[in-house]
Amino acid sequence: MYYQERKTINLKIPPKIKKTYNRYGQAQRNIVYYMARNEEILNYVRDKVTYFPDTNIRLLVGEMYYYYDNYGVFNTADFLSYIHDKEEINKVFLEIINSDLPEIKVDEEVNDYIKVINEYLTKSKIEKLEVKLKEEINIMEKAKILDEIMKLKGVKQ
Repeated sequence: MYYQERKTINLKIPPKIKKTYNRYGQAQRNIVYYMARNEEILNYVRDKVTYFPDTNIRLLVGEMYYYYDNYGVFNTADFLSYIHDKEEINKVFLEIINSDLPEIKVDEEVNDYIKVINEYLTKSKIEKLEVKLKEEINIMEKAKILDEIMKLKGVKQ
């Protein structure tokens, strides 16, 4: 019998890196996950969210709306085939649908995600106005800008 010395090869498998997102990014991803699973949520979000801050998410959601409008139904597998040539949004969509979130039980959860996403738009408007306020010299214009900031923050006058 021949004895062969076995060589052991140490393969280091890189750990699966879990990406972390800020609350706005996470809310966007979670809402897209639920939109892909439930057409009612897809239509509800369409009516309530006017802007998605992340460019790839915004493009993905636009494709989801377009697909749903053209085919009258949203099927995840068919949608993947539909976007297979759009690498960036395909990659984002695969990440999102593989996130394995728990089933949504309450409409309040959807509304919370929508609130966070819409909050981003208000926050960015306020930041732009604050920059404009610092640059403004005219006192009357500063007062108008402050008034606009207060309205966005929900301060009653």
